[in-house]
This record gives sequence, C-alpha cells and structure tokens, in this order.
Amino acid sequence: MKVNENDKSIYIEMRELASLINAKDIRTAQKWCQELNLPIINIGKSKMTFRIMATSEIDKQALNAIKLKHPHNWETLFKHFKNKDYLEYVLAICNENTSSFRSVKKSTAKSKFAKAFAKD
Repeated sequence: MKVNENDKSIYIEMRELASLINAKDIRTAQKWCQELNLPIINIGKSKMTFRIMATSEIDKQALNAIKLKHPHNWETLFKHFKNKDYLEYVLAICNENTSSFRSVKKSTAKSKFAKAFAKD
C-alpha cells in the first residue's frame, strides 16, 4: 500500500496536487509549493507535501477572493463553499444583493403630461 492511497494520509503526491490546482504537470505543482514555502518531501521515488498545508493554501486563496467580493457576507459564503453547498452559496449571494436595494418612494404626477403618462 502506498503512503498516499489512504484518503486520511497526511501527504499528497505532486501528481494529485497538480490535478487539484489544475497544473499542467508535477513540475508546476512543485513550483507552486516552492512559491508558497510548502515543503517538498521525497518518500521513495515520490515527491510529496503535507496535504493539510496544500489544501489550506488553496482554501486561503478562495477565502481571500470571497472576502474581496463579498466583504459583509464572506463567513456564510465560505462556509457554504467549504461544504460544497452550491445552492445555499447562490442563495446567500442573492439575499445579499436584494438587501442592498433601496426602496423607491412613490411619487404622484403633477403635470397633465405626467398624469396622462402614469395612466398608460
């Protein structure tokens, strides 16, 4: 049994990480790790890093994007994002947008033209 075949493994292989971050190959995944100061560990012939550190960096990037776009509702949205609850995520965005609309004061037409226009 390989070290990373278990879903609860503390390690993630560069091949799996490359797939996770939509990288072209494992060299790109290694470069990504180096840019973020994630350790690259050689175990046998495999290059790996710590799963929790890699997924935390991915989550951090998503969190920063959500905070930037939705500064008042980011906690709820990130919770739905992490739970992969896409319907609740979209509903939370819709509720956020509807609460930002201001109410329109009803006005009455004053001129003859405006009164005729309002009748149509």
